[in-house]
Amino acid sequence: MVRLEKGALVFERGDPVHSFHKVVQGKVHLLRRQMDGATFILQRAGAGDILAEASLSSASFHCAAEVLEAGELEIWPAEPVRQLLRQDLRATQGYALHLAAQLRDTRMRAEILSLRRVGDLLGQPRAGLARRFGRGLVLRLDQAMGSAPEPVSPARPPHHFAVRLTMPDPIGLKDDLLAGIDRMLPQLCAQLKDKGRGVRTLRFEAYRCDQSTEVITIGLARPAQEPERIRPLLELKLDQIDAGFGIDMLRMEAIGNEPVHARTSVGHLQAGRAVSERLAGNNALDDLIGRLGARVGLEAITRRHPASSHIPEKTAQVLAAAWSGPAEGWAVARNPRPLLLWGPEVVHAPDDPAVPAAFRWRGRGWDLALAIGPERIAPEWWLDDPNWRSGVRDYWVVTTGQGDRLWLFYAHGGAMSSGWFCQGRFA
Repeated sequence: MVRLEKGALVFERGDPVHSFHKVVQGKVHLLRRQMDGATFILQRAGAGDILAEASLSSASFHCAAEVLEAGELEIWPAEPVRQLLRQDLRATQGYALHLAAQLRDTRMRAEILSLRRVGDLLGQPRAGLARRFGRGLVLRLDQAMGSAPEPVSPARPPHHFAVRLTMPDPIGLKDDLLAGIDRMLPQLCAQLKDKGRGVRTLRFEAYRCDQSTEVITIGLARPAQEPERIRPLLELKLDQIDAGFGIDMLRMEAIGNEPVHARTSVGHLQAGRAVSERLAGNNALDDLIGRLGARVGLEAITRRHPASSHIPEKTAQVLAAAWSGPAEGWAVARNPRPLLLWGPEVVHAPDDPAVPAAFRWRGRGWDLALAIGPERIAPEWWLDDPNWRSGVRDYWVVTTGQGDRLWLFYAHGGAMSSGWFCQGRFA
């Protein structure tokens, strides 16, 4: 019994056959190196396998054996085994059957290595392929060549909503365009309602007599199926269309659409009326956002939502109004917060935590009348915010002699020096 580490050679090709090897633990592979440097793996032997047993009838090994995974080998002298095979017929028959099985496996691996392309498989006998590799390979070959059916589940095409209106004579007036829109919009909205969708982005195309096209695009704050909500937005942009020598076809397509869920009010009459009024109010706000977005772009219209942070300037986040709903559940601050908030501005005052009796800010002098505080706010230690490198802050609500109520703080210093700053104004 010997123990060999990974990478060790049990024997090399051409070594004389003096011993008989059996793997007890670990893995050993038999390999043959060619003249061009290529290496072929002939066998991967595990626990219980015998290495190169066919070499017992040869004077030297026909391959090399390298340890793939550290383990233990049993080694017996080769000559007593040879004598047993010469004297015991049953041992000889068992040995021959074992060699035949090994030869069959080796031939299969060699055949697999020789098959480089699908064309090589097509030229092989089908019965032999099914016997060696299973019926699955033959079935896939037939499906690839179209001889066997292959059921598929095709992806559903995306929803397409578009209408077209062809004019008997060219048009060019805005009223004519609106009349065409009034005929097309109900048809488009009917398609949307039938699929439970609502338009978010609408493209309106006007095809002119000179084969050119005028295109306008509108966006809505909420998915819409009602012509009365879409028409005003189109009317706002009709002035951008140049009719030229006339327009002979109009086309309208909902290039962006989303699901629309039906809303119902269940409950007492008063509750139902309140829900209806709230929904109507939301629709009016959405229509206003859509009209403003048609002029300045939907991305320019924003609304604030509460954020989870104790830093004053981070208590809200700005979201696009067209892709967010009204914020609810604003937390009430324990301490008063200014109506106007800006970035810290330097206040010229003595570098002392006590509130100064007089200070200069924005180029003018201010006198102290009343100070309420301090409220200490520490920076977010897990973030490196350049605005908070001055360290911990003590905030004061300062009423000046001129009647202004300012939000001042004293920074105790950190990576930046300490000092007084103004960050907001109360009503």
